[in-house]
Amino acid sequence: MSLYWLFLLCTVSYFIGNVNFSVICSRLLLRSDIRKSGSGNPGATNMLRNFGVKWGVAILVLDMLKGTLPALMGLLLYGIGTSNGTIAMYSCGLAAVLGHCFPVIFKFKGGKGAATTVGVFLVINPLLGAVAFVAVLLYGFAFEYASLSSILFITVCVLWEGLVVTHGIAVSVILCVFYVVILLTHRQNIRRLLTGKEQRASPLAKLKRRKMKQKQEIWLQEIQ
Repeated sequence: MSLYWLFLLCTVSYFIGNVNFSVICSRLLLRSDIRKSGSGNPGATNMLRNFGVKWGVAILVLDMLKGTLPALMGLLLYGIGTSNGTIAMYSCGLAAVLGHCFPVIFKFKGGKGAATTVGVFLVINPLLGAVAFVAVLLYGFAFEYASLSSILFITVCVLWEGLVVTHGIAVSVILCVFYVVILLTHRQNIRRLLTGKEQRASPLAKLKRRKMKQKQEIWLQEIQ
């Protein structure tokens, strides 16, 4: 494997990760900077909280593609089923996640990398990635904690690929970096989860809040 070309591919992948669709869509289409709304995080969850399900899902899909395309690029260019292809796939995927979380064009202030990581693992292990994604999505929908769902997803995928499917030292190191990055970007969420202060975010939660608001409005009308 040529380290020069791998480095070049990883650099391209990193800058693909730099493209933040939350910021682009919120500023150009919604005339509002997502970084100044809600939690201030430029990601799918904050888009969901502030602009609704449609925008949350749209950003989720776009951020996933930021992980899928670089990982697929590395795999195809270095060969499917080869050790070089596997290393390139993991390396490019990690570079895209790092680009999303620490984008140089946004002064290294990016999203938390969950959706982009999902996109990477859909290439690494499509069946595992799809099953784990659906499972944690349902869990997040039921319990309404998007951050916990993200942490569960990366935990399941890293443990499976690292312990069940072995790829060698290089891939094991990359998997560890994946896990550390996601935990690092979610450190505030973990702290809030442990103290019971984490904000809920799901279509179900939004529906509950909407119904509660409607009840409050009806109650206020009745007492006036």
